[in-house]
Amino acid sequence: MSARALLLAEGPCKLWQGGVCGNGYGLTRRPGERKMLGAHRRAWELARGAIPPGTDVLHRCDNPLCVNVNHLFLGTDKDNAADRDRKGRAAVGERNGNARLTVDRVREIRHLLSFGKSQSFVARLFGVCANTIRHIAIGRNWKHLDSGTSEARP
Repeated sequence: MSARALLLAEGPCKLWQGGVCGNGYGLTRRPGERKMLGAHRRAWELARGAIPPGTDVLHRCDNPLCVNVNHLFLGTDKDNAADRDRKGRAAVGERNGNARLTVDRVREIRHLLSFGKSQSFVARLFGVCANTIRHIAIGRNWKHLDSGTSEARP
C-alpha cells in the first residue's frame, strides 16, 4: 500500500512514530528541506495537496499525534479556537494554570456581592486584587460557570 493510500485509509487514529515536539505534535521535514513542520501538516500535503497560506490543519480526533487525514480538516485560528471551545478543551476556571480561585470560591464571591459586600472588601477577604472581583461581578471572568460546562455543575 502506498503512503498516500495509507494516509487516506478510514478507521482509527494513525499515530506518528517519529519525533515529537514539546506540545505533543509529531515533527517531520519535507525531503531536501531543513525546516521542521507538523507531521499532521505533512500528512495532509501528501494525501490532499498544498495547504493554503495562513491555514491550519486541525484534528477532529483531538489527538496531536494522529496523521490520519480523515481525522484532519483545514481551518483558521478562529476555527481552531471555536473547535476547542465547542469541545470544552479551553483552559478556563480551575483548569487555567494561572487561576488563583476555585469554582466554590467564585460562587462564594458572587454570593457575598449579591448581599451588598463591597468589591474591595471581598478582594481583601480572598487575597486577590479588586479588579479580579470586578471582572467576576460584571461577568468578564468565570462566565463559563453560567454556560452549562462541566465545571459549572455542583
